[in-house]
Amino acid sequence: MKQHLIVEGKDYFFIGTLCRKHFGLPIGFTEKTKNQFLKGGGGFDQTLDTFLAAFDSADLTNIGLIVDADFGTIESRFAKIIVALSRKLNYDFSKYQLDTEGVFIDEIGLPTIGIWIMPDNTNSGYIEHFVENLIDENDDLLPIAKETIDNMMTQPYCRITGYKRQKAIIHSWLAWQETPGLPFGSALEAGYLKHEKDSLKSFLKWIEAVFQF
Repeated sequence: MKQHLIVEGKDYFFIGTLCRKHFGLPIGFTEKTKNQFLKGGGGFDQTLDTFLAAFDSADLTNIGLIVDADFGTIESRFAKIIVALSRKLNYDFSKYQLDTEGVFIDEIGLPTIGIWIMPDNTNSGYIEHFVENLIDENDDLLPIAKETIDNMMTQPYCRITGYKRQKAIIHSWLAWQETPGLPFGSALEAGYLKHEKDSLKSFLKWIEAVFQF
């Protein structure tokens, strides 16, 4: 048995921390090998290549792909994944449609496959939009972070582009915690990010369907 979760970007260990808090270690992994469950793929194209290459392993049983929607057409991003996957496995996956609950593929003779497009399979954005849903609803600092960044963006010396606004907000918010600037996974461990939020139910249900714990 071999299981892998391929995640776009450099914050992929955060997803592993989130999974372990709810489900423990995936079957086949120990505390020493737990990080081998995850693979960070860089940008979208590199992540997709890493995902497809994982199918070359003969003992692959479960695999998931998490990429960012960014600010293009989320349907076209999903279509690119499905076309590439169909070519790789010589199998027609065109019947599968992007769903708010994530995509779960369970076909005879193939590994269990999951696809999730951040933040929620519906809206444009990236992992920082997903992370915002893990901040307490009554948090005092988040509105200040948003106001501060928006005010900064009106100034000629500001280098933040509209595309990066959410990244600036979340990382500013993290910089103002008791231990400033923790990465997402460490912020989750420290309790700054909350892992028992209702907004996570669909994502966790998808993780549980795709992988064996």
